[in-house]
Amino acid sequence: SFVVVGSQTMVVHEKTPDIAIIKAMGGTSGLVRLVFTLQGLFVAVVGLIAGLAIGLAFVAIIQAVDYELEASIYLIDHLPATVDAPELALVALGTLLCTLLTTQISAGRAAAKTPVAGLRQID
Repeated sequence: SFVVVGSQTMVVHEKTPDIAIIKAMGGTSGLVRLVFTLQGLFVAVVGLIAGLAIGLAFVAIIQAVDYELEASIYLIDHLPATVDAPELALVALGTLLCTLLTTQISAGRAAAKTPVAGLRQID
């Protein structure tokens, strides 16, 4: 969520003239908010898919290797790695919900831009 908000803040700053042109041509604040919300969700979905793939790959490797531990030190004899589908789905939905909520911060800032302020930045 933090990475999405940080990158969207930079995009809003860079795209201020473009936002102003869209608004000057009749685009509404809701449209601008929707565009930035969809962009944030797209980045979140790509990150979620990549994170799930990498995490599941690590779990598969740990299960294949069956990493043994020193039971006298760690109190367990092997490294347990299991995948629980409901927990995985809950984490994925939580991630998307968190990102959707935090995306609204930068989408709101983009929607609040006025055409006059943005057109002044055009070179």
